[in-house]
Amino acid sequence: MLRLSAIIAFFAISVFFSVLAWALLEIDPSTDELDADIAKIRQEIAITAAESDKYSSGVIKILIDLRAEMLRQSDIMLSQKRASVLRRIQLVYTIKGRELQPASLEELGKLQRDIEANEKTLAQSKNHVSEYSGGLLQITALLAVETNELTLAQLRLKYYSAKYGLAALPISKEANDNVPVAPAGRSTVKDRDAL
Repeated sequence: MLRLSAIIAFFAISVFFSVLAWALLEIDPSTDELDADIAKIRQEIAITAAESDKYSSGVIKILIDLRAEMLRQSDIMLSQKRASVLRRIQLVYTIKGRELQPASLEELGKLQRDIEANEKTLAQSKNHVSEYSGGLLQITALLAVETNELTLAQLRLKYYSAKYGLAALPISKEANDNVPVAPAGRSTVKDRDAL
């Protein structure tokens, strides 16, 4: 009888410390935060799908479909992160031998400001479209809107990848150091001067 009570006590203490260790594990981010981000992305996907259905073909439809793919990539990335948090699996991405870490608050703030600036530009582009009832000028304005929408989707993907330390788009200067530059001897001509 004494042996049985010792086994039960040992089991109870083991369970207690297991639950305590489980509770003390730092889960960053929370699933609520991920769920909110996923919900935003899925709402954008639904809006984008409705916009895409308005067009049968053309450059505008291509830009809308590119935006939809960018949003789907964000959804997949965040869903994988959520699944890893629920299963307590640590996702580790290594690029050039360095482990990716979530971005600092300063980096996230810069990306958030970029997103806000693009949202303002997008709002201005949408207002510009309403000035036209059709024709080439309206198509040009719609192309500007869709280009801004695509840029916004890319910025959000970059933001979420930085926020959660996921491999999507580089945010650091070191990652951008390998961007090719124009060869020497060539010059860039502004559009007005090209004609």
